[in-house]
Amino acid sequence: MIDFDRNSDDAAMHRLLNQAGTGPSSAHDDAVLGAADRLLRSSPEARPRRWHVPAALAASLIIAVSVGLPNLQHVEQASPASAVRAAQAETAPPSGERLAALPEQLRWPAAADATGYRVVLRDATADVVWTSTVLVEPQLRLDGDAAAAVAGLETCIWSVEVVGPAEPQELGPYWFHLAHR
Repeated sequence: MIDFDRNSDDAAMHRLLNQAGTGPSSAHDDAVLGAADRLLRSSPEARPRRWHVPAALAASLIIAVSVGLPNLQHVEQASPASAVRAAQAETAPPSGERLAALPEQLRWPAAADATGYRVVLRDATADVVWTSTVLVEPQLRLDGDAAAAVAGLETCIWSVEVVGPAEPQELGPYWFHLAHR
């Protein structure tokens, strides 16, 4: 790289830039970088500001994304809304449903590698009112203690803890509203 020291004058810098030519070459690149380096060292006002690095990173990200997006046009991806609708279709009762009576059972999508499920029922303030033992199937019959725990609630929030060899996972929260009797 051509090194411009602080004592070189502008004429010498221009001479070196003109000798390097204007086409793409390593000599031209070295001359341009050297001139920029000299300019930055000579003027305190021209020194990089702290915001230059984040701005450069943001510009790089924009370029990377804009170059990468055309390649992703052929990849089909499910929208988050469609994923929520699919999970709600597998959930009974559907989350947010207003029910006239307590549902007979709660059902949720099966999780891969699950060896069991633990259902947690909560009231509208998210306080736990009942927790099941480990269930083998992705469903819970709402009878006995579970039914008694939610019978007086207007809103029941429920979630499912997935038991298994994989990393701990929780499904939900789901909820249903019970009409006043």
